[in-house]
Amino acid sequence: MQTKTTYLVGQKLSDYQFDKVLKAFAHGVPADIAVTAGSPVDPAPVSAKTAFQIYGLVRKRLVEIGFFEKPLDYLKGVQGDPDHHRAYIGSGVRDRIAAEVVKRRGLTEQNAEDHLAEAIFRVENMYVSKDAFYRDIRSAIRTTGPLNRPPVNMDIWYYHRAVMRAQRSLTWLRHTARRNPAGHNVLIENFQRLLLFYGQELDKAKRRKRDQA
Repeated sequence: MQTKTTYLVGQKLSDYQFDKVLKAFAHGVPADIAVTAGSPVDPAPVSAKTAFQIYGLVRKRLVEIGFFEKPLDYLKGVQGDPDHHRAYIGSGVRDRIAAEVVKRRGLTEQNAEDHLAEAIFRVENMYVSKDAFYRDIRSAIRTTGPLNRPPVNMDIWYYHRAVMRAQRSLTWLRHTARRNPAGHNVLIENFQRLLLFYGQELDKAKRRKRDQA
């Protein structure tokens, strides 16, 4: 008998099991460690093979919906922004991304871009807590539907993603505000307004979806 699940269609894996794997992924625990007693978070009650498969599906979905930026788009952004480029080189971002990729297991020609996209996100968002990352990717998957089906609700996800990005920007600004309090306060106010705007647009998109149902 198949188990009803939010994350995968036609699978015996329960939402409880999937959430355990997803939390391990968010905390950066290797898939083969995530299923053992040595996991720093609650061990995922699945096989290592299943954990590897879920990790791959999660990466693919997060790249597909733009939660993880595609590496080429990211590099174009770095090259087009002198301040970002200086930080990329001078602050060691490039080296940290490379180190994050090198330590990964199971890299193939087919999944290398997804792994790199994840590594870039983790390094660029080091100030975001692992639990916040878990909540965000869980919400992203629940919004866009089962991982073994094409993503849905992209109109809602567009604003949901914008809200998440604004929240992460606010987290970063508050984290670095001690260096330039006055300048950061202006930016914080701007992002707070942006967050309010996208939150309102997200609510409208959800209402439109309900009205169409």
